[in-house]
Amino acid sequence: TEERLDAYKDAMEAHGIPIEESFIRFGDSLRSDTANKMDELLDAGCTALVASNNVMADEVLFHMAERGIRVGKDVGLLGYNEGVRSQFNMRYIHHITQPAVDLGRTAGLQILNLLRDPQQPVRNTVLQAGFTPGQPKPNGDAL
Repeated sequence: TEERLDAYKDAMEAHGIPIEESFIRFGDSLRSDTANKMDELLDAGCTALVASNNVMADEVLFHMAERGIRVGKDVGLLGYNEGVRSQFNMRYIHHITQPAVDLGRTAGLQILNLLRDPQQPVRNTVLQAGFTPGQPKPNGDAL
């Protein structure tokens, strides 16, 4: 969460956009908590939301649909795709794509190497995430 928040702040700063601290909320990925935080942000005038994980993004999508809010038309949404989520509604929103398989493989190999030689130093490995723009819905509507 901290790294994602830092990346958000870095991007805002790099583009000369002021950071509005009152627009930053922390949640626990539970449906009611995500819905409450989303309502607070929309009531405060936010026109775009960033969900810091795919569970929250799904909850935001669900709650927006309940409120009749069209994602991509009424409110923008950026989520994180941490697996096969793009086969669902995530494909219609912009998202940061995580290399989940590579992450698991890299962690597993490091654990095996440490089991073989517990004295070796822990390696830090940086895996590259990517940006995937949302696809338009087949009928051209927003979510």
